[in-house]
Order: sequence, then C-alpha cells, then structure tokens
Amino acid sequence: MVPPYYYDVLLPIQTTKRFTYASENMLRKGSRLIVEFNRKPHVGICGDQVDAFPKSIAIKPVSEVLDEMPVFSESLLRLGEWMANYY
Repeated sequence: MVPPYYYDVLLPIQTTKRFTYASENMLRKGSRLIVEFNRKPHVGICGDQVDAFPKSIAIKPVSEVLDEMPVFSESLLRLGEWMANYY
C-alpha cells in the first residue's frame, strides 16, 4: 500500500486557515479537487504538498480529483493568495 500524500487545499471560504487533505495519489498544484468540508462537498484547489502537520488532527481524504492537469498556474495562485491577504 502506498502511504498517503498530504496537501493544503484552498477552499472558497473566508478564512486565513489552511486545510490539509490526504490522497493516495500524487496531485498537481493548481488542480481542482472535491473535498468534504463541514459535511458538504466543496470544490477546492490543490495547494502545496505538506510534510508535517499535527498528528492529533484527523485528516480527511480527497473525494475526487477533477483535473489531470492544473487549471491554475503558479502565478495565478500567487495572485489569488495576495488578493485574499489584501482584501
């Protein structure tokens, strides 16, 4: 069995908090994913791969990968992060 990979997932909610999800496959940053958040499915964007996180947190799995190739480039993700922090 392949150990899971962990990723920050960017969700369209108003918070500065990052959310980590697990996947059995390697994902590409900028790809769209479906993840469960507050017991509802949400479309999120795959962010950076995470190597360390608090082990006391139960990490939920990625429900579905919508894109093989990223739909958001690295520069567009940086712009989105800047806008989220600025506004």
